[in-house]
Amino acid sequence: MNTQYLNGLPAEWAATAEVFAALGDGTRQTILLLFEPGEAIALKTLVDSLPLSRSATVHHLKALEQAGLLVPLKHGRSLSYTLNAARLVEALDRVKDYAAAYLTATDVKADGQDAGPARIRRAEKETEQGKGAETEMQAEKYRTKTSKGLPVVHIERDKNGHDIAIVQRQKDYVVAIGYDVKDGTWAQGRYDFPTREAAQGFIDENYKPKGEEAS
Repeated sequence: MNTQYLNGLPAEWAATAEVFAALGDGTRQTILLLFEPGEAIALKTLVDSLPLSRSATVHHLKALEQAGLLVPLKHGRSLSYTLNAARLVEALDRVKDYAAAYLTATDVKADGQDAGPARIRRAEKETEQGKGAETEMQAEKYRTKTSKGLPVVHIERDKNGHDIAIVQRQKDYVVAIGYDVKDGTWAQGRYDFPTREAAQGFIDENYKPKGEEAS
């Protein structure tokens, strides 16, 4: 056990602790998420937008300011805030570096068994591999049928590098432009082609890469 930390946090960790203490409140997290990149939001706008009293809103803003996550900007009598994302990244990086060093130091085998962190990382890797395999199976599924169960009779790459498919309906064919094999949907459709050949002709004329012969 690292008893040295019982006497207090290192100086660099004290600042990090302020950030996470400020982030421990859901309202403060909401406030941070309100900011668009580079945006300054007036105090009045924040007060009007949040379901809190003015004093409660100011309290949360002060906590975020003291943690270095918000920077106040004064323009005459008006006050606005901007997000200091660099402060947040710095705190997260410090925790990430600590965790990485901890895992590296403990990634050893003890008594013929993997140490805890090693087992956790292996389990996470296996989970990710399982998700990848599931995604591949889903993609194969939607190469033959749409999300609504309609047959996909043909699929190819168009001149823009996107998938384009021919989908068979009961009485006609659809050209599915921007077909997504991950979920069986498409961005745009051209409908009412009487035959598959007619749908293919539309693709050849409008979406075939230059220099490639029509199929």
